Formats: sequence, structure tokens, C-alpha cells
Amino acid sequence: MILAVSAFIAFIITGTYAWIQLSTQAYISRTGLGGINNGLAGGTLHNDYLENDEINDIYVENWGERLIYARIRLREYMEIGEGVGKDGSENKSRPIVDGSDRDNPETWSIHIPCTDGTPEICELSHSDAFGFHTYWSWEMGGQKYYYPVGDENRSKADPSGATYIDSGSPSNLNAQSPNSPFGKPVSQTLNAGVLTMRQWLDMGRPVGEYWVIDTDGWAYWADAIRPGTATGLLLHSTTLISEMTSDYHYKIYVEPQMTTKINDEGTSVEYTVFEASGWTENGRALMELITGKEASGAISVNSAELSSSMPILGGRIYVRQGSSVDLGIKDTAVTPASISVSPDRIKDVSLTWRPEDGVWNIHIEKSAKIFSSFTLNLTEDAEQGSSASVKIAVLPEKSSGVIIARGGIPILDYGDGSYRPVYETDNGELYGGSWISGSDLSSSGFAIVSTLPIINEVVYLKRGQSFGLTVTGTAPNFERIGGNFPSDSEYYKITEMISLRSCTVTAKEDAPAGTRFIVKISQHTADGSRIAEPRGIQVVVIPEDAEGVVTGKSGKVYVNYGAGSYSELGDEKLGPRITKDGVN
Repeated sequence: MILAVSAFIAFIITGTYAWIQLSTQAYISRTGLGGINNGLAGGTLHNDYLENDEINDIYVENWGERLIYARIRLREYMEIGEGVGKDGSENKSRPIVDGSDRDNPETWSIHIPCTDGTPEICELSHSDAFGFHTYWSWEMGGQKYYYPVGDENRSKADPSGATYIDSGSPSNLNAQSPNSPFGKPVSQTLNAGVLTMRQWLDMGRPVGEYWVIDTDGWAYWADAIRPGTATGLLLHSTTLISEMTSDYHYKIYVEPQMTTKINDEGTSVEYTVFEASGWTENGRALMELITGKEASGAISVNSAELSSSMPILGGRIYVRQGSSVDLGIKDTAVTPASISVSPDRIKDVSLTWRPEDGVWNIHIEKSAKIFSSFTLNLTEDAEQGSSASVKIAVLPEKSSGVIIARGGIPILDYGDGSYRPVYETDNGELYGGSWISGSDLSSSGFAIVSTLPIINEVVYLKRGQSFGLTVTGTAPNFERIGGNFPSDSEYYKITEMISLRSCTVTAKEDAPAGTRFIVKISQHTADGSRIAEPRGIQVVVIPEDAEGVVTGKSGKVYVNYGAGSYSELGDEKLGPRITKDGVN
């Protein structure tokens, strides 16, 4: 299914009176149902507006049974001058862009962002004095409540080629709004961010709720549109920001295109139809990225042909801030200098080609965001050349790397006896979980989870500070934890939380540095029976001005105050201040 729709948003304003009109034209091409998919595909452009109002919500709804993909291009037209009537009579005005024809949208200016960071402001097509955004401010992105298209209007077309564009969802809908006149309950669109192509590339090409405006003006929804959902808003409102002394006429032309990934029989790729209307190399790469997304939400990568100086774990390479990885292609069929990489620019990442080694060096700057990730593609620039793709994830500079343990979950190893699982959201974003101890890496029983690092079975807690403990890997009949709490000693407090599955540990402000105690935790059933043996975590109190602890080569533990100042942390006492030379 391929659907191309064109729509006008027209603002014709004289004095303080404004009115808005909507007209449409469309071309529809469909293949028959059957084959491997056996599901109806369909989508509708929504252009919700109110007369005499700034709101013009533009988004796409998928009312079919298959994933669809969409892109939209916006064009602008404006004329200024005396004698502009509402009916266009005695038109003595002039367009602000030479060569623009009021009746021919193909001559209008495509909305192309003027800089890499301003998706809502387009190139000044005429001059600084007559650019569209001298007069108009756009608000892009966001979400709204809407009425899904009625059954009678789905796939509606007439012999002239006009297709249905829905504008029946007012801006004041909410979750409690009654059903629409055609019986559809109110729904909510996704919440869209709007990016330029450069912003999207610098973010590492995220797949998700984004409109990405390319350098040719096409705005791509950077994900499949799932059945029964609607994209977030591309355009929300247009506001007049300049005082006008002459009559004027302003229009926006909306040109959406929608497609499935493959045809109904599964015999041909459909989304490449976008190429017929034009796309850039980045636009093509975006479509290939999102159409390669699996139902699980993970980006499919092909690392079989990839050579890497670091291990590939679960389709990812984990690189620390300030570190690098060399990537190439195995058994290249052409000279190494013919290997290209995309994207070729990523925020806080340096990409350097090393022809003498036939590899790309990927250097993660220290300013890169922890746990951010991006997909990198390497391609031989030759017919039938090999290609490879892989996800690269950014780790904290202080970490040593990643190991795989406990059911295949990647575990961040800090090299000091502390470990932290790395998890993935439904959107493919990574985040660091709570800390676990080294003994929990291979344990088949329950593990103790901490909000502070567990370093060699010890949590170092500053005076006046608190942290939480809970358990994971619990037994099926686990109901609550038990242990030596509630407990209120002279120097610390252990309090069971209301969830009955976690506790909070607090070091009192007058606790001497070096104070040690053990928090014991066990699992219990609903009737109070204990499950398995209890686990214990030792807690050691350190000064409130400490940055943390370090372990010397001899195994001694030192409090690190920063600026090269340390103190040995012995049993129940804290040694004098020393320099780094004294740490052994």
C-alpha cells in the first residue's frame, strides 16, 4: 500500500479577521490482499484546525492492521500588498519569493531548516526582510487527544483522485471526552520531538518518537507506525509575530506519503517508492534503519562481516568515555580505502579513517553521555561489496568494561570489585541498574541489590548518607524480606520500607569514620517461613567529604578525598592524610 496525499493549510487575513480553508488532492495505489501478510494496510493524514485559530495539528494515524511508515513535506507561500481580497480578486500583491505562483504549490518554498538546530525555522528564501519566519513563528512537535477516523472514511476516495483528510478532532479534547459523532472513543497520539537530520545523526540515529526533517524538506517519522496508533504532531501551530500594514495571504502545503515495508504478497519492497519522489542518502539510511527494526524493538544489526578490536557482546560493542575501538570489514573485496561509514558525524564521537590498517577508529569523547548508543554501518564501495553494522554503547570512564553473566545480562565491571547490570528499555535505550556484589555474578540464589556500589562485598557509606537494599533473583513464593531491622544503634539506622521488599540504611552524622556493621537480609514467604540462607552486606562509614574509596595493590583500602589526598581505612579507625605516593 502506497498513499500520497496533498493538503493546503491556508491563512488569508485582512486586518484582524482571519479565516482558514482546507482543500485536498491525492493519488492512491493499492495491491490486492493475500499472501504472507493477510492484513489490511491503511493510514490517514490528520489536519486539525479551528477557524480564526492558530492551531493546525498535523499527524498521521494508522487505522489498518499492518505497520506503515510515513514522511511529510511542508511548502510555504506568502504574498503581501494592497488589494488582496478574500476571493483573490484585484490581486495586486507580490509573493515574497520570486517565481512563486499562488495557484501552483509546486512553485512554493519547501520548508528546509535554516540551521542544523532549528527545525521550526526554514531557509530565508527571499531576503532577511521577506523571509517567512520574519512574519510567522512555528510550534512543532508534541501530542494531542484525537478521534480515530470513522470506518466510513477509511480508504475513502472519489473518481477525481481526492482522498479523505481528517480534521474532526478539536484541540480541547481530553481523556474524558465523549465518543466522536461516528462512535470512536478518544485516543492520544504519541509525543513527538522534531529534529533536523543533523540533530538526529548527532544523537546516534535514535529510533522512536521523532519527526526528522531532512535537508530536502522531507520529515520522516523515525519509527514504524503501529496499528491503532498515531504519530506525534509534526506541526502544532503557526503564530503571526510581525505587525502587518498591508493585506497578506499565507499558505502551507502539506504533502504526506505513506507506505508499508513490503507488498501484500511479500514479493517486493514498497518503502523504496519514496525514492521516486526523491530522498537523500541520509533519508534512505533512516528508512533502512527503521524498516529493519524487529518486533521486539531492537535494531537488527549485521556484525558477521565486522572486524573489531573489541568484543561484540549481544550485537553491541561497549566503549568507555575517552576510549576507542577500531572497526573494519573481514576479507574486503576491494582496497581498504573504499570502505565508507555512516553516519559520518555523531555528537561527541570522532570517526577517523586509517587507510594503512584498513579500519575506522571510533573514539568516544569524555563528554559523551553515559549509556547512550548509536548504530554504525560500514560498507565496501564496490558492487557486491560486503557491509556490516553494529551498535556501540558508551560506558562510564571509570568502568573497566562489560562481562556477560546471570542469564546473559551485560554486567558493567568497574575493576574494583563492584558491578552494575546494564538494562535496555522497550525503546532500545540503555541504563545502569542497581549495584550487585561479585558473588552474585554466578550465584543461582537471590542477589542483594544496592543503590550504592558494593565493592568486594562492602558498601562505603558517608556520614549522614542513606542507601537502599533489596533483592533480585527471588524465589517464586517470595513475599517479603527479613533481617536485622528495624534497628537503631548509636551510629546507624536500618529501616524496613513500606514495600516490605527493601530497606534503607543510614549512617548517622556523628558516626566515626571506620564504623563497621553488617546488614543481614533473608527471603520469607507470606506465612513468615524463611527461604534459603540469609545474605549479609558489610557497611563501612567514611567521612562526608570523601569522594570514595580506592584499593591499593597490597589490598589496603584508602579513602580518596580528591586532589591527591588519601587516608588508609583500617578496622574501626582512619589513618592520617597521605599523598598518592603513600598508597600501596
